[in-house]
Amino acid sequence: MDAKLIADTAATEGGAVVPSAHEVLVVDDEVVVLTVLREILRRGGYRVTTAASAEEAIDLMHKRHFDLVLTDKNLREHRASRSCAWRARSIPSPLW
Repeated sequence: MDAKLIADTAATEGGAVVPSAHEVLVVDDEVVVLTVLREILRRGGYRVTTAASAEEAIDLMHKRHFDLVLTDKNLREHRASRSCAWRARSIPSPLW
């Protein structure tokens, strides 16, 4: 079953979600990990986007701003995952 479908269904069935302006990108090549992290973060009030590969994450980071990027350090495409980690570190930290 698709991770997005599982998380979206669970979010509508559960309790109230506190809205947040914080954008989180979760990067992992395992559907179960993406699903669990997305659900936990959404229940915590975060706006969550997931990527199943480093290439997808890099593309998303070029198009959107994320306040936090959680990555699997053991992604299968080693060269791309190093690039993803470098790009995530280059996101400016908020001054608060």
